[in-house]
Amino acid sequence: RPPPSPRRPTLPDFPRAPPRADAPPEPPAPPAERTNGTNFELIQLIWGIETLQRSAADSIDPFSARQGEPVMDADFDASAPATQLAVVDLCERLRKQPELALAVESCVMEALKVWGEARSIYGTFPFTPETMFLQAVSDFVTIFPAFKDNIGLTQQASFGSSDEIKLRVAYLRVRVKTVVRWATPTLEVKKSYDKWGAFLQEFNAEVDANATRIGGGGGGLRPHVRMTGDLWVRMATEIAAVEGTQLAILIATSFAVGSIVVFTGNVVVALLALVSLIAIVVTVLAFFTLAGWTLGIVEAVSITILVGLSCDFSLHIAEAYSHSTFHGRGNRGKDAVTRVGSPIIAAGATTFLAVLPMLGCTIQVLAKFGAIIPCCIVLSLFYSLHLFTPLLMTFGPSGNLRGFLRGLPSIIFRTQGRRVMFMMFSGSLLCLVIPATYAIVLESLPAFVTSVVVLFVLNAAWIRVEMFREETGTVESDPTVQESRFQSGGGGGGDAGGGEYGITGMSGGMGGGGGGGGGKRMRGRAAELLRRGPSLVPFGARVRWFKAEVSRDRNENAGRGGVMEQFGLTPEHHIKVTRGRVFADAMEALGPAVLKSDMAAWQQAHPGQQPPGSLKGLVRVQFVNEHGVEEAGVDGGGLFKDFLNDLIEEGFDPVKTGLFVETPDRTLYPNPASFHRAGPDHLRKLEFLGAILGKAVYEGILVDLPLAGFFLAKLRDGRPPELNDLATLDPELYRHLLSLKKYPADQVEDLFLFFTAADQSRNNGGGGSSGSGRDGGSGGGSGSGRDG
Repeated sequence: RPPPSPRRPTLPDFPRAPPRADAPPEPPAPPAERTNGTNFELIQLIWGIETLQRSAADSIDPFSARQGEPVMDADFDASAPATQLAVVDLCERLRKQPELALAVESCVMEALKVWGEARSIYGTFPFTPETMFLQAVSDFVTIFPAFKDNIGLTQQASFGSSDEIKLRVAYLRVRVKTVVRWATPTLEVKKSYDKWGAFLQEFNAEVDANATRIGGGGGGLRPHVRMTGDLWVRMATEIAAVEGTQLAILIATSFAVGSIVVFTGNVVVALLALVSLIAIVVTVLAFFTLAGWTLGIVEAVSITILVGLSCDFSLHIAEAYSHSTFHGRGNRGKDAVTRVGSPIIAAGATTFLAVLPMLGCTIQVLAKFGAIIPCCIVLSLFYSLHLFTPLLMTFGPSGNLRGFLRGLPSIIFRTQGRRVMFMMFSGSLLCLVIPATYAIVLESLPAFVTSVVVLFVLNAAWIRVEMFREETGTVESDPTVQESRFQSGGGGGGDAGGGEYGITGMSGGMGGGGGGGGGKRMRGRAAELLRRGPSLVPFGARVRWFKAEVSRDRNENAGRGGVMEQFGLTPEHHIKVTRGRVFADAMEALGPAVLKSDMAAWQQAHPGQQPPGSLKGLVRVQFVNEHGVEEAGVDGGGLFKDFLNDLIEEGFDPVKTGLFVETPDRTLYPNPASFHRAGPDHLRKLEFLGAILGKAVYEGILVDLPLAGFFLAKLRDGRPPELNDLATLDPELYRHLLSLKKYPADQVEDLFLFFTAADQSRNNGGGGSSGSGRDGGSGGGSGSGRDG
């Protein structure tokens, strides 16, 4: 036996006698406490309303103040006898349907019948004519205002006369208590809904068949009844959510895989992440089955969120894998786990601990979220590290190429304007994919198209301004993005031959050694401008660009050493050098990494093996003393700095190597006779020194290296030396030459200066001049041939 209703109706369903008109109103009943299993859901049966007209935006906003406008049935006539009898007949039938209804709480037409027949002034039920029915309804609502919401009594002007006001019953409503308990599962509610639909369909069919006979004077009116209620709304919402789970999973998965493609620029990595994502979703659904959960709205929403959580950790690993500088799949996978393994585990642990308190919630939705999200976090971590990473190490891309979309992250995320454009494009696409937002777009299609076009045009102009500022050097490059590469002096340029003062090999080595054969990164016209006319770009802009490029490239190659060795990865270079011969040992160990000639010889001596990496990677140094014993200590960065300082000091020492000579001011410049002092491989040594200086610049290590001013001018501007540059080579000769230049022209012969020159061989070099004067000054100079 069902429990009694928690509130007493204002008017009994079967009143034996109408209440007195002067009876005081009963006090309102206290609100009923809804307890699972003790309350039953209410629905409403309505005549006269066809549907509810709402905009698409209001229909998805539960807090919208615009609840919509009802669309009234213009043919509905509540005063017709057929309508009055049909309403009463429906209420009587419902009381005979215990599998559908427990009680009819407010059958307004039955109450009107009992009350009207008790008063002879209205005649017998059904009340006719229309004016008598409307008068009875008006008096009834005045005496019993509690029924006012169940009878839509409206006032409207008569046709053709604005002075005469006519009453009309626009709609009728009956409230019924169903047999559906509160918080009944949706599948059970759907069964009850189907029973109600069949019952009302049968009832409306009988009304249609007997409309003329039942209506009497009402003719052929067919008053159809419709049902509504919060119960059915919740049921429809949950069914739509559950049935839309497949579409939601498809959309979420598409965006997740698309995000991986965008951020990594590699389709193969994205497909492998998709395999891991599918495994996570299938495992969570299996847990739902084991837990005995039905696929309700909470589970449907959770699965959609699950897709986003599942791809998060895989995305970090995919990004680290794609940007690894290793060539082999195995080393790239280990490198990715080394760099991001600890952060993603820490992120998963914090999320897991933050959600655990939700398990103690009494609200069913929160409690289920508290169980689903930790499960998702654990599975995401497990599959990301133990499925996705092995897949990458087995089938992932290898080598330097990152796929044909490797430039995509740079195109999308290089500047703020491009990032805004990407967000606008993604948002517009999302509006067209999701059905609810697509309906809103269709309602306001002209405004949507206009807004999108205007915003995209403004954003395109913004991007064009950013491109111009990048090309002119008025804005710093973003070191965190991946920019397209162009070849610019990678790997050294010393083997082109020694030019004037023998510095071509040095400058080429410095230009190529800094990148270790990698090439600089810039964009089309800006790169061409710097290459052809560097003086057109402000020096400050060039410095900012250079620092940003170095910072970006160092960020790409950061995180090496330490933990990496725990995974079996050795540093890129591990060398041993002996005190006193650091230059020779370093050149032998690191030469194949920076010198083209040494690289070719190494590849011939080690066919089929991976060539050594560039100097961008980690270099660990082990010092050996003069007795051949390794010195104690672990290279954590300090030994490498000592090694670099000793190497540069020894390499630029005029006595030890003979590659450089000193000016009277103790500044250094390349030795014109380096071929005789350093040997036939003097250009190779100069190229190696340039690579070492590039490594020092790359690592941000300051070195004490006083280079002569004329030599720096040659490196910086590439112009031949001028007279003023002589001051940094031989200050005394420069001073004497200036005095000759300023000497009065009519007194030059008084100096009795005589010069002689001898040119033995243009190729072998050699030549000199001498002079003397009355002031005792003397000057001398030396010249060099093509190879001098």
